[in-house]
Amino acid sequence: MINQHISRLCAAVDPTLMMRHLEEFARRVKLSGTPDELESFRYLKATLDGYGYHTELILHDAYISLPGRARIQIEAETPDCITHSFSRPSPPGGLRGTVVYGGHGRAEDFAALDAGGKIVLLESIANPGATRRASLAGAIGQIHISPHEHLHEMCISSVWGSPTSDMLDNLPRTVVLSVRKADGDALKRRVQANQPVEVVLHSEVDTGWRKTPLLVADLPGPTDNDPNHPGANHPGANPPGANDNGPFVLFSGHHDTWHYGVMDNGGANATMLEIARLFAPERAAWRRGLRLCFWSGHSHGRYSGSTWYADINWHDLARRCVAHVNVDSTGARGNTVMADALASAELSSLAADAVRTQGGQQLDGQRMSRAGDQSFWGIGVASLGHGGAAGRIRRQRHGCGIRRWHPQGRRLRMVVAHPRRHAGQDGPRPAGA
Repeated sequence: MINQHISRLCAAVDPTLMMRHLEEFARRVKLSGTPDELESFRYLKATLDGYGYHTELILHDAYISLPGRARIQIEAETPDCITHSFSRPSPPGGLRGTVVYGGHGRAEDFAALDAGGKIVLLESIANPGATRRASLAGAIGQIHISPHEHLHEMCISSVWGSPTSDMLDNLPRTVVLSVRKADGDALKRRVQANQPVEVVLHSEVDTGWRKTPLLVADLPGPTDNDPNHPGANHPGANPPGANDNGPFVLFSGHHDTWHYGVMDNGGANATMLEIARLFAPERAAWRRGLRLCFWSGHSHGRYSGSTWYADINWHDLARRCVAHVNVDSTGARGNTVMADALASAELSSLAADAVRTQGGQQLDGQRMSRAGDQSFWGIGVASLGHGGAAGRIRRQRHGCGIRRWHPQGRRLRMVVAHPRRHAGQDGPRPAGA
């Protein structure tokens, strides 16, 4: 009976409507805390209002870092580069220093390196771990070598959510840039040949407190109402008209983006809206309520939105939230691998059944990673997530792969038009150019 119900809902998915959502998302660059992002949040709210959900659009304080222009001077050369969220801005005239090679930036790499006062050349995409180790080693800057020709936008802070006063010292202390593989390898050859190489790093980064949006959309299950639950008076804890005291499933995804972000995270946002549309008429058959949350601050605040929400709604979530399903980057063209979906132990059987039924694959059973707005573990909420593209880094042949993770300038051509193609079928049809 349940499988028949699920099959009927799957057959009712409207890819044309989902593409219309994506076309709307493609109109704006949605940097955290910016007017364009807020306008796009209003579209989400209006859509969910139309589906009958009780919605509340909240503005809350978050510590956000928006990278701007970057430049690297290697003598007469100025190869393409970008800087990153939570990099330190360079001083007037740039940051000048001698380059040393630090491998992949692991603990053993820095242990064998005198990085104090130096600019460290590192393999791989910029990341929080290497940045933290470079800061502790006394480096003044980092240059990351991309594994290919693409440059990837990244948030390099190791602080989860907005920092408290006792966490400020854990923020990055270095100026951080990334270069393409060919340019980085050329620089590496000079350094490894013991040639003295001095570079100048220029980095513009706007870091500070901003008001960021968070959208809550609630549809309670068919249970008794009780407005007097703990935390009911906090913003976002209890959207107007949604005073249900019963349990609910939290379904979440971020809406802020790098560039236009149609794949990351427009595909997931379209998925969320379509599920909300399909589920609303089925409410009488629900065992629990459904709460959708759209976060800001994922990309530019190290999950500041979901962290704020967990802090403010701790008691309500602990008492009523039975599971958190986080969705990220669904619908990437060529993304057919579902076996490495992530699930906490409590939900692993459910995840395995879904992957087997919908994808015809066997779940790998990997341990849930600390990423993707998984901000609710401390409350004890079981989790599924976090999605299609970003979770396929190890599967470059069949999945989305690292080449499509936060690249520059990608839009609708990265997204599939038909959400129901299975992994064993021919490749999905690309949508748009």
